[in-house]
Amino acid sequence: ELYNQAETNLRQLFDDHSNEIKEYFLACQIRDMRLKEITNKRNHVTLHEFFDNLKELFIAEKECLETLTKTNLLDIDSLFQESEMQEKKTFSFGYKKTPGLLDSVIQALNLRIDFLDNRTSVEDFIRIVTAEDLDIIQEKIYLGCKTNEFKYVLKPFKDYFKSFNPASIGQSGIFLSINETVMTAANLYNADISNLQTRVAIDNIFTKK
Repeated sequence: ELYNQAETNLRQLFDDHSNEIKEYFLACQIRDMRLKEITNKRNHVTLHEFFDNLKELFIAEKECLETLTKTNLLDIDSLFQESEMQEKKTFSFGYKKTPGLLDSVIQALNLRIDFLDNRTSVEDFIRIVTAEDLDIIQEKIYLGCKTNEFKYVLKPFKDYFKSFNPASIGQSGIFLSINETVMTAANLYNADISNLQTRVAIDNIFTKK
């Protein structure tokens, strides 16, 4: 009875597995049985029969390997794809979705310091900098203000963005300076704001927002 129960449990365990795993398991069992059969006959055969048996063994191994290649026990390709998807993180400035405030700030900056060149509208600027994935943005933002003025407004912009700083701006490659060169992190870090003449005007914009 104990043997019968064990056999029943083994069959149930076998039936619970996928057909691919069953196929691989059976191929291995057949290979092992052929190997035992050949081993038992090895001491009682002629040289010719021995090579025939050896050929049988190689055929069994070949069939087992062919089954293994057909049986994708672990889908390596999908694992790598999943890993790539997990590693692929969207790049953005982390807009905090402050409703109805950012557009008025940009408009005021345009009036005070010519923040944007006329090739970039307020709507364009907001749409681009609030995008959830900057890597797919093909447009450029043309700045009309000086580099040190742009650097100065980055600090109060922290109220609107989680990551609007020289490093992320340089990484984005979407900002063009008044000289129409791509704004880099080094440009912003090196910009001198100690004697910025428009400091008070900029401060007032963010104070009154």
